[in-house]
Amino acid sequence: MDQVEKTVLGIDLGGSGARTIAVKQNGTSLEPQASISSEFDCRELSSTELKKTLTVQIETLMKKVPNVEGIGISVPAMLQKDGTIKSERFKALEQFETTLADFIEKVSGKPCRAKIDSESGAEAEASFGSGKCFERFAYFTLGSGVGGATVEKGKAENRSFGYIAVNDRDIVEELANAAWVRSQTTGQIDARALHLLATAQDINAKNIFFNLGYSLGCAAVTVNNIWKPDAIVFGGNISLAFEHILPGILQSLSVIKRHPSAKFPALVAAKFGGKSSLYGAAILAL
Repeated sequence: MDQVEKTVLGIDLGGSGARTIAVKQNGTSLEPQASISSEFDCRELSSTELKKTLTVQIETLMKKVPNVEGIGISVPAMLQKDGTIKSERFKALEQFETTLADFIEKVSGKPCRAKIDSESGAEAEASFGSGKCFERFAYFTLGSGVGGATVEKGKAENRSFGYIAVNDRDIVEELANAAWVRSQTTGQIDARALHLLATAQDINAKNIFFNLGYSLGCAAVTVNNIWKPDAIVFGGNISLAFEHILPGILQSLSVIKRHPSAKFPALVAAKFGGKSSLYGAAILAL
């Protein structure tokens, strides 16, 4: 990120769709230029359909925004050392003849870097977002699943926070994701609609987010006891309801015993909210 001005594309692949954004770095700020998104179910998507979706998004934005110099992509799966991807849910990612980055370079004619979404999202918050003023912080991403990373001096490392046990039966992934939110509502409404209800002081909506926050706080206590971060940053689409989730987190942190050397960390919402990994993808190309 040594250039004062540079225009790049960021692609965020998720379980329910793909988003691409054109971003211009202007000094120490990121300025969005244009964006495009597509919805799909990653469990039913073929590699051919995924390639078509990515090609259309890349070509559309490169026509709208000139002088794109590079592309970054965030993926919801583990990247192997050779650039291939392993994913139990997103099988289309395993079916590419080449690596995903190589495919994008062929389509765009631009260099491409790929990274797991928890790391790219955390690094976006470290460079330009809510983690900027902390040397060490933990990052939770809340969406179709629960992911995470630890960040030290701007460098993120993926952590399987979603598998932290919150009681003798459940892990936090099962009690703090989008599917769980829908299961708690009578009409199977999503987190965005539930957020609107909670903001309108709907008691049931507020209780759902409180319970989600309590489970999340149980996992945060474990992270805090082991890693002792200066802060914990919460991103992903569900983090847009952070003001309703925070009371539950605080409740669990107040009743669960902390390690004597583990201070109470700052608890903050991600600046980029549900777009942290999207901006993080763009940052990969800067």
